[in-house]
Amino acid sequence: MLGSRSPQADRSLRLPAAAEPVRVVLLRSGGALLVAIGLAWLSLTRNGWVPFLSGVDLAIHEFGHLLFLWAPFLVMALAGSVLQVAVPAALAGYFGWRGDRFALVCMLAWLGVSLHNVSVYVRDATRMELPLFGDDGSGSGHDWRNVLGRLDLLARTDDIADLVRALAVLAFAAAVVLALWWAWQGLGRPLAPRARSLRGLPVREVAVRPDGPAPARPIALPPRPPRPGRSLRGPSRRRRHGPDGRSS
Repeated sequence: MLGSRSPQADRSLRLPAAAEPVRVVLLRSGGALLVAIGLAWLSLTRNGWVPFLSGVDLAIHEFGHLLFLWAPFLVMALAGSVLQVAVPAALAGYFGWRGDRFALVCMLAWLGVSLHNVSVYVRDATRMELPLFGDDGSGSGHDWRNVLGRLDLLARTDDIADLVRALAVLAFAAAVVLALWWAWQGLGRPLAPRARSLRGLPVREVAVRPDGPAPARPIALPPRPPRPGRSLRGPSRRRRHGPDGRSS
């Protein structure tokens, strides 16, 4: 159909999108780097507790217990810490899949905070120093004391806590390295050219059919000649003859 364009023609008229400006790249990567370093410093210097963010971790932790109330006691006790770590890990994977590097760095830093908080909780299984919800001081409400006690691993408490803490440090390091690499990429490329627009340009649209070349333009035909015996001025008038033979 004339006047319609195929998807191939639309794609051919599109100009490539402009790359992100270097200033924006440096601002975003620098902000992500500050977030990663700040969360790592707060977590490692405050015994695993970061204002507000650790409160979110605590809410997710308790929701994990509620979500697995139907499960065996060992699974229900582990569900809080597992969900606390799984949420930021899943979000990091999602934003990494989308290519949002700023959010990915932030989620990796949050993962480090959650892992370090869990390592502090694991280490407390033999010390019983942390204030806990629903625990009367006997250790009956301490998740990791119950889990490690049932698995006969209380003697390996510090080793398990050190392993979880090492994973937290790796998450913090991954966030910092990713932010630095992002900034280095921005510094190592030339300035992006300004995006050009098709507005105002003398672009001639051509009708393109997906199954073949464009149809030919219609040819204007000459007007039809009048039929013989007819005048262009209209029908002829008959002359009338009077009694004396004269026409009127």
